[in-house]
Amino acid sequence: MKRQRVSTILLSLALVSALAACSGNNGNNVENQASASASASAGSASSATASGETDAPADPLGKYDPPIEVSAVRPISEGTKFGEGESIDNNVWARAYADQLGVKINYLWTTPAAQYDQKLNIAIASNDLPDIMSVNAAQLKRLVDDGQVMDLSAVYDKYGSELTKKLLGEDGGNALKSGTFDGKLYGIPKMSSGLGQADVLWVRTDWLKKLGLSEPKTMDDVKKIAEAFVKQDPDGNGKPDTYGLGATKDIFGFFGALEGFFNGYHAYPNIWVKTGDGKLAYGSVQPETKAALQKLQEMYKGGLIDKEFGTKDATKVKDAANAGKLGLFYGYFWNAGWLLDGKKADAAMDWKPIALPSVDAEPARAQVPFAINTYYVVKKDAKHPEAAVKLLNFDLEKLWGRRPSRKYITPTRAATRCSNTRCCTAKRRAKTSTRT
Repeated sequence: MKRQRVSTILLSLALVSALAACSGNNGNNVENQASASASASAGSASSATASGETDAPADPLGKYDPPIEVSAVRPISEGTKFGEGESIDNNVWARAYADQLGVKINYLWTTPAAQYDQKLNIAIASNDLPDIMSVNAAQLKRLVDDGQVMDLSAVYDKYGSELTKKLLGEDGGNALKSGTFDGKLYGIPKMSSGLGQADVLWVRTDWLKKLGLSEPKTMDDVKKIAEAFVKQDPDGNGKPDTYGLGATKDIFGFFGALEGFFNGYHAYPNIWVKTGDGKLAYGSVQPETKAALQKLQEMYKGGLIDKEFGTKDATKVKDAANAGKLGLFYGYFWNAGWLLDGKKADAAMDWKPIALPSVDAEPARAQVPFAINTYYVVKKDAKHPEAAVKLLNFDLEKLWGRRPSRKYITPTRAATRCSNTRCCTAKRRAKTSTRT
């Protein structure tokens, strides 16, 4: 089966959300403020003509003189916090837009994130729309069908920076295609990536060394290592209280989920895949999935998987890992943060993420979801549609350009700086990754 390859550069975009955990307060939160910026970016673009002709110069980061104003709406997540004297209208991003782009964003309304879709649906129904708005896929289609939003094709082509076009095109153009109707780009996708949900295999490498084992490269290795972790007392306490492979009652979806195990057998449950003849087939009913299920059954009967996994969620699997009772689990690269308690309790504990082992010589490919579920649109009669793209250019340049600026990621005040050096360092390294 052929699996589409996704460039790793999108991984850095997925980390925008992860960076929010490192960004602290002061209104510099990347997830909260940068998404507002991108929201503005794609939304700010307020109107002009379908041909994209405007009075603004074709400069991707050109400043408006005199300044312009665009209207927007946005959800506010529970984690959004501002520094003293700052607000949604006055923070590091808002000031940068005004000072460097000559763009002032006026929020018609904000609302808790849980209420956003409902409030926006009312605005759509009454045609009481801002220049800028973030919408879900269903709302995008409705707005396009009703002729309420603008075709941004020409604006994007003319004003999109080299970096913006590179990043938005790194998935082969699928994200942009999802916001395109009849060949016209109406929704600029909120940049995200399913790569943050691509499984790796986490292994207790200190146990491997103690038992004289090598890192697993094949699915047979996974089984043998799981068996050794169960039967050879890797924690050295003389009790049969460890088990090999962690699993959750949900089987799929998060920490301890088993998509990665299935992928090791070239099985892709719950998604559609291309078969050898180029046709689409549902992964859950393919022969490879049956083979993976049979191996799981064999491992379960052999005691290599926790007998009580059917009652455990991701948190309980995490607790078992931190308690030193678990030697293998499938998860995401950023699950490292979930393992810190175990390291604090046992300095010898050493977890390492490795690429998915395969059942044969063909490399295992992790399945990832289509991660685009939010789009930025511009009201049909907005005045400056190019502003949306220029704001997006600005965001990406400050966060992921050649000279990213730290002040847009972390607060400048020492008291609220990110204390997780490992977290922030990982994000910077991921930014420069060239692996495909």
